[in-house]
Amino acid sequence: MLSSSLKRTQVIDHRLFPPNFRRDRENLDAPGITVTPMRAARLALQFRAMPISARIIDGKALANSIRADVAAKIKATQALNPTFHPQLAIVQAGERPDSSTYVRMKAKAAQEVGIEFRHLQLPADAAVDQIVQVVKQLNGDEQVNGILVQLPLGDHIGADGERLVTESVSPEKDVDG
Repeated sequence: MLSSSLKRTQVIDHRLFPPNFRRDRENLDAPGITVTPMRAARLALQFRAMPISARIIDGKALANSIRADVAAKIKATQALNPTFHPQLAIVQAGERPDSSTYVRMKAKAAQEVGIEFRHLQLPADAAVDQIVQVVKQLNGDEQVNGILVQLPLGDHIGADGERLVTESVSPEKDVDG
């Protein structure tokens, strides 16, 4: 007899199974199919026993490879257009130690690949309107190719204010996307 919490049939969500199961479900043609609880249990056990292939990646080596590729592309573009000097601007309100560390890391990475860096540090109590005005000026600055707004902007600025600031960044210059 089935317990009261189990029904005779249940719908299986295929997102719970490995990708190869989702790809190869020959007799399972609907995104959610109805099966008996016993069949569901057998399927779950069967796919838990499948070996999962994983590989360890060297994050530092990958980051270095990406940086080298970006640097090469910038140099190639500058060879064709000597006036091309990409510039990243980061807007930061206040001096939170964790945010300042992140900004320093971005500055170092930018300089390593040949991207000029501009750090606009605003007072910790800067209002949303002030920050939006700075972002709009950067949007109109043809020398700035990318803009990053360092969050959080301050305890006095809530989620709606942060959203207003980040949405004021031009999509063409939005580094965070």
